[in-house]
Amino acid sequence: MSMLPLTLSEIAASCGGKLIAPEGSANLLITGAVRDSRQVKEGNLFLCLKGATFDGHDFASMAYERGAACCLCEHEIETDKPYILVSSVADAIRYIAKYYRN
Repeated sequence: MSMLPLTLSEIAASCGGKLIAPEGSANLLITGAVRDSRQVKEGNLFLCLKGATFDGHDFASMAYERGAACCLCEHEIETDKPYILVSSVADAIRYIAKYYRN
């Protein structure tokens, strides 16, 4: 889903997440969000959702390779790319959506 750009710091603040990123990345713009790593476009936020038979965290590296600017995660991942750590990705999505609508 494409969207008006938000910075990583705005997204992290809107969902109560912790931005883990190289210095200077807080103002990086996110232009869309996706939950399927095969649909990632440059500048997207990849949502590491968990399902009954999959864990989106397993696809974070693929999402970065396809151009994701950041991942929304429930646990730390091994990467030098930015990610936002939250207790629940599903809840974080709702908080981000509410912030975005307002």
